[in-house]
Amino acid sequence: MKKEREEYPFKEGDEYWTIKESLGSVSGISSCWDDVSEEMYNDNPSQLYFKTRDEVIYHILKTNK
Repeated sequence: MKKEREEYPFKEGDEYWTIKESLGSVSGISSCWDDVSEEMYNDNPSQLYFKTRDEVIYHILKTNK
């Protein structure tokens, strides 16, 4: 049975950012919060989410020293 969460980090229609790592490359991915985002959040609530591109850049620079 699917586990439901009552609170999410964003509301429907909000822009959010995540980090994608692939083949040694790191990039920020922009998305719009929707029901699919909620499913992904339920599947992996430890995923990092960011409100702005600048937050993504700061996190990447801070963690890849």
